Amino acid sequence: MIDFDISNHWPEPILYGTQEDWFSNLKTILEWSPFASKDDLIQQFEDVGSHGTKIIIYNLWLNDEGIYELNFDEDDEDIKLRDETSHLSKLSKKAADTQAHISYRLLHSLSAYASILYLRKFKNFKIILRGKPVEQFNIADDLRYPQVVIYRPHVSSMKEAVAETTIGFIKEAPAIGVNGFNVYHKKRLIRPFWKVTSEGHSRGFGIVGILEANFIELAHDKHDFERSSVYSRLEMKLKQMQMEYWNQYCHLIGHQPPAHLRKLEKTSDVPIQTQSEASHHISRLTQGLI
Repeated sequence: MIDFDISNHWPEPILYGTQEDWFSNLKTILEWSPFASKDDLIQQFEDVGSHGTKIIIYNLWLNDEGIYELNFDEDDEDIKLRDETSHLSKLSKKAADTQAHISYRLLHSLSAYASILYLRKFKNFKIILRGKPVEQFNIADDLRYPQVVIYRPHVSSMKEAVAETTIGFIKEAPAIGVNGFNVYHKKRLIRPFWKVTSEGHSRGFGIVGILEANFIELAHDKHDFERSSVYSRLEMKLKQMQMEYWNQYCHLIGHQPPAHLRKLEKTSDVPIQTQSEASHHISRLTQGLI
């Protein structure tokens, strides 16, 4: 990293260490960037304006066929992984419908990933991809039978940590079995569609959750969480949350509740809970897990 002072309309180096360190950093940038000189580098700031960030991507990888791994041709408003998009055209209709869901598209579409990157819709800036603003998508707004569950983890570094999880069925359930929790940290997506149950486990299919977990430390690359006791307790909590929601509401999308719950309903004189009562019941059950 190097810094310039441009207040006098001429870039002067800003030294935080020695002049030798500054020139060493400049040499490294010129060696590993597409710019051959300091003047070429300075020229890149001419179209930024009074403030902003400019990102330059170059030296893109090629696939086995000698063409770019990133596909710029299929969609004028997106950038996709080339091999993945060609694979989708060979799938059955059901598999194609499943992989058309945002949980799969974000893995090979930059536009899909950027659309759910932030927890809240922002008003003070835009993400522009190939000249077009990316339309933000709030997963919670698309859920059926949504419920809010409060979790208060025990974290020594925070006096009172609270995680508010919105959980519900995706609108395509039960036709497709997408499930998982979208975990954000300081409003930015860290773990998309985190599956807390084992593969092949049908209980929980179609259930998606959204929460912000600021109480867990991020990994060094900022794309995952540190594996800690707090992380493990959250994983256990989310699994419990998913199972309890399934037991309460799976009948709403055409599934039978577990046998022991059906038996309990038949032998009990207590009226079946309304949706609001069930929501209150779930919240009370799930608040206390440490």
